[in-house]
Amino acid sequence: IRMFFLLKHYRSPIDFSADRIKEAQAAIDRLRNAYRKIGYILDKNGTAPDAANSLPIEEIGKLKSGIKEAMDDDFNTARAMGYFYDIARTVNSMDEHDESAPTVMRAAKEVFDTIGGEVFGIKFDSDIQPESLTGDLMELIIEIRQKARSEKNWELADMIRNRLNEIDIVLEDHAGGTSWKRG
Repeated sequence: IRMFFLLKHYRSPIDFSADRIKEAQAAIDRLRNAYRKIGYILDKNGTAPDAANSLPIEEIGKLKSGIKEAMDDDFNTARAMGYFYDIARTVNSMDEHDESAPTVMRAAKEVFDTIGGEVFGIKFDSDIQPESLTGDLMELIIEIRQKARSEKNWELADMIRNRLNEIDIVLEDHAGGTSWKRG
C-alpha cells in the first residue's frame, strides 16, 4: 500500500484497484532485488577500496540529487521514485567483478537505506535477505549448475533450475553469472 501511494503524486487522482496493487508489489520487488544485489556484491567485495572517478558513482550522486529535487518540488514522490528506479537500474547493470562495483554499491546502499528506508519507509531487508547458510547453499547449487552447463549436461542444469522453481526460487542467468531470488 505504501508503494502504491509513493508511485502517485498526492494531488493526482488515485485509481485504486487490485491491478494497481499488483503493479506496486512488482515495483517494490524490483527495488528489493536491486537491494539484494547490493548486499551480495558488498558481501563478496565490500572491503575493496573506493574507486576514483567512477562514472556510475557520479550517476548515483546525480540521481540522489534528483530525488531531493523531486521531493522539494511539492513532495513529488512519483518523480522521486523514478530516480530511485534509475539507481536500481545502475545497480543491476553492474558486474560484480567491476573494480568500481563496491564503491557504487556502498553509495547505492546509502541511498536505499536513508531515502528509501528512513524517508519513504520501505523495508528492503526484512524477510528478503538470505541467511548466511541459505546464501552459501545457493552459491553451491549455482556453482554445480554452472559446471553442468559448461560440460553441456543440459539435463542436470535444467533439473536444478526446475526443482528450484518448484520451491519458488528463480535463477536468472546474465553476462556476469547467475543470480537467484525468491519467486
